[in-house]
Amino acid sequence: MVRSPKDQPAIKNSAMVRSIEGQGERGAALVTALLTLLLVSVALAIAGGSLLMDLHALRHEARAVEVSALTDAAVADALAHLSADDSFAGFTAYGFGEGELESAVSFEGGLRYRVRAGASLRGSGRCVEVEVSRQQERLTVLRWSRLYEGSAAEASACIAAINSL
Repeated sequence: MVRSPKDQPAIKNSAMVRSIEGQGERGAALVTALLTLLLVSVALAIAGGSLLMDLHALRHEARAVEVSALTDAAVADALAHLSADDSFAGFTAYGFGEGELESAVSFEGGLRYRVRAGASLRGSGRCVEVEVSRQQERLTVLRWSRLYEGSAAEASACIAAINSL
């Protein structure tokens, strides 16, 4: 049987209708895939920001620990010199590793001394004051207090206070 030309457009139209219906389903799948990609991107951006903040806090904490250790080294150095020489007046700023240390010692009367020590490292600084008692060759720490902690500018203020003793 031979088909008439009138029958063929009906078949083509039927195929076109199926093709358009399939495109609608593919469009919905594309929209779903794009939304999923958007949500995953937002979640990764939030996680990345959180990790970046954690890294910044970790670096800050590491620098604070290093400055604390340098300050303790400045105190220990000053106390070692004071135990060997009761007229020790402190030391001017000098490099120690990547940081800088400084101290000043003042005689407070009786057998008591006040030691101020400071350290700075890469823009951060700390300054402490220690009150010690000397009995023969032995020093006893009576009081320890932190005077400054923070930026290098605050450390500079502490160093100025050390120099004014």
